Amino acid sequence: MRKLGTTEGFTLIELICVLAILATIITVSAPSLGGFFRGRSLTEESRRFLAVTRYARSDAISRSVPVELWIDSYSGSYGVRRMINYGEGDEKSLEYQLDENLEFELDAEDMDEEGNAALVFQPDGFMDQENPEEIVIRKNDAEKTVFEKSISGMEYMIEDEEENE
Repeated sequence: MRKLGTTEGFTLIELICVLAILATIITVSAPSLGGFFRGRSLTEESRRFLAVTRYARSDAISRSVPVELWIDSYSGSYGVRRMINYGEGDEKSLEYQLDENLEFELDAEDMDEEGNAALVFQPDGFMDQENPEEIVIRKNDAEKTVFEKSISGMEYMIEDEEENE
């Protein structure tokens, strides 16, 4: 049986104490979480670039046309387009932009005078022989991810981290 005039719940002082404890925990943990989120951009961009290379190869095989993965190292953009020789061309059907603190690093011999490079995937599943042997995505001269041609010549793979350090 309930008494008249009584209520169940928290008092204002209890709520203020809980909020103060939560604010203290957030204040202490926020600086360490900031580094965690900043470090994710290189990893996520590397995974996305690798997925785009695999998509380009798969698209070349399934459509029976060469597919080009183009890289603009100056602007930090890259994308995929089909190399159709007849009728209308496929202008940059997919396009991505690197995070602002990331950049592509390629050998000068793999780029044209405008800083562009091309990775061409043939309909038989193999890559062009002229494709770059190595592509690097670098973060502020401190961290990098290196993509290397596989031995089979069919894909790019991320270099082992032990060798990378």
